[in-house]
Amino acid sequence: MTETESSTTAGADDDQALLERLAKREERRKRRMMEAMERQKELDPTTGTTNSTDKLEQQSSDSSSRDEQTEEKESAQEKVADADMNSWSKEEEDKKEDEKVKLKMTEDIDCQE
Repeated sequence: MTETESSTTAGADDDQALLERLAKREERRKRRMMEAMERQKELDPTTGTTNSTDKLEQQSSDSSSRDEQTEEKESAQEKVADADMNSWSKEEEDKKEDEKVKLKMTEDIDCQE
């Protein structure tokens, strides 16, 4: 494995780790919200009554949260792919530039002789 391959793999691993941390953070946030709602129900049972509208709102927010996470994951994957392409093309450009410099040096040496 070359140095560039390992660095792009490491970048993809970093992105994946970030997405996992975001997902865990969101799970913890939801758990805290549910616990807070349960405590509120215990303190004041009248505020804890739910009807079908509340349930629909909760389902809607859950699905939109999943959609956002999916979009974030896809966006991160696209960024990684773009970075891979950019680093690959930069590497190609660097090789071409090195070849030009070597060729110029060779020509200069030939001219001096």
